[in-house]
Amino acid sequence: MAKPNAPQKTRLENVLAFMMAGVIGISVLAIFAMLIGALFKTELPSLFILLPAAGLPFGALLMITLIIVQARNRAKEKR
Repeated sequence: MAKPNAPQKTRLENVLAFMMAGVIGISVLAIFAMLIGALFKTELPSLFILLPAAGLPFGALLMITLIIVQARNRAKEKR
């Protein structure tokens, strides 16, 4: 049974959460692809090198943004 006082997630929170998960997930997969490529000594496109370098910091910024949005929404609900 759902709690009547459970905080509702907004569309912005859902979008930020899925973007964060997607960006970090793709970056981690690119890291694994680089490791497997190094294991088999194959050349990979430079995208696999640049993707984690840009994706992980962007994912961290999305996580910080999500935390701030959730804190603002909780503070607004308590008023």
